[in-house]
Amino acid sequence: MPSKAIFLGLFLLTEANAVILEGTPDNYRRLLNSLSAGDTLALQPGVYRAGLPIHRLVGEQGRPIVISGVAGEPRPVFIARTGHNTVSIVDSAYVQLKNLELDGRGLTVDGVKAEGHSRWAHHIVIENLLIR
Repeated sequence: MPSKAIFLGLFLLTEANAVILEGTPDNYRRLLNSLSAGDTLALQPGVYRAGLPIHRLVGEQGRPIVISGVAGEPRPVFIARTGHNTVSIVDSAYVQLKNLELDGRGLTVDGVKAEGHSRWAHHIVIENLLIR
């Protein structure tokens, strides 16, 4: 039965085939591409150095895509990078960002930005973000 324990640690099935994925600094970028309506990406505490691209992520009304730090744990920290906005939003809707920390390190980049080349971005919820 150890294989079941590993499987459940990776993701849990929830209502209507939505999943909860466990993200780490090593795997979160790959997991972002697999998110669909109703899914949650639960980010573990740690330092995330490759930004948070919210690109072409589309949830639905009542079934948003949620990207969040884990309740009761230290917030995941996204470190700013030269030439890149820390949270970049492009052609996305019904996405919720919760319980994250963005560390700008004094760089001239935006913490959260709907990019100018995006055709649209709507119904984006930003909740309990700490932006330094």
